[in-house]
Amino acid sequence: MGITIHYRGKAKSLEAVDSLITELQQTAEKLGWEHGLVEKEIKGELCPSWGYGFGFIPTKEQVEKEGIEFFPAMVSRQCNGYFKFSDSKYAEEVRKAFRNGEQPHFFVDTKVKGIWLNVHPQCEGIEFVFDLVSLELADYQQYDHTPDLIYGYEGFFCKTQYAGVKIHILVCKIIELTERYVAYSRIYDEAGYYGTGDMRKAAEAFWESTAQIKALGEKLKEMAKGTGMEVISGFEM
Repeated sequence: MGITIHYRGKAKSLEAVDSLITELQQTAEKLGWEHGLVEKEIKGELCPSWGYGFGFIPTKEQVEKEGIEFFPAMVSRQCNGYFKFSDSKYAEEVRKAFRNGEQPHFFVDTKVKGIWLNVHPQCEGIEFVFDLVSLELADYQQYDHTPDLIYGYEGFFCKTQYAGVKIHILVCKIIELTERYVAYSRIYDEAGYYGTGDMRKAAEAFWESTAQIKALGEKLKEMAKGTGMEVISGFEM
């Protein structure tokens, strides 16, 4: 919950990846931002983000309104056959497998290279990390308990809610700067500033989101009274 900017795309070339890293590294050093370089091999079974399954039988209205799909061949004791697909390059291959009652398997063998920046203590890091085979912005995550599984997300996001509207605009400007190196397929700014420069709209979005989060925080604090639980909102961290 909170204002976030989402971005997906593909580097225009391998040279563009290096140029982007160089420019952002120089900018970070000049402005004193915490930053780091990323370069590593990624190899294993890929669990891409394509959508999700349901742990309950959705109503007919939910199916129609939310675009939920039903796959009879997937019905078993462990699965009710209902799935929701997101906008992903893997979606159609997953659909094809589900129609046959099969679980799809994906594998990745590549290198990633990029840079991350921390521009404010209360803003999430902004990352530009590329799969050097596909050149796509690719967020690959691995965990110690499943070292051979790689969780893959197409693109990145940066939550700016707790840093405020000025830092949000700064993050937008950083993404704008990278447009000379990246062909973006999707940039979704929940504050509505990116691509419009509408500061009033962005400020209103932050005000409304802040009010909602604070109201929810107060409600949760009230509910937690007497339970020994402590509720802390992002504005109190």
